[in-house]
Amino acid sequence: MTELFAGLIVLFLIFFYLGMGVWVFVGLILVSLTVQFFVLDMSLIRIGSIASGIMLRSSSSWELAAIPMFILGIHDQLTLALACMQSLKC
Repeated sequence: MTELFAGLIVLFLIFFYLGMGVWVFVGLILVSLTVQFFVLDMSLIRIGSIASGIMLRSSSSWELAAIPMFILGIHDQLTLALACMQSLKC
């Protein structure tokens, strides 16, 4: 299979899964699993061993601990800005 055809399959799968309305991280996981199984012809056991290590490392990283704090900080700032704009008492 040529690189161009494999790239087109990956692009199609990205648009397909994200067009279905799944979350971005779920869509990317589904794309990677689908490509590994059908395009690269890997066995499910090998895909599972690769994916389990990656998911365990990424779910237990310190960077993910900062994401909720960052989102809550932005949410608080936006809430204050909206309240200020509505009351016109900035």
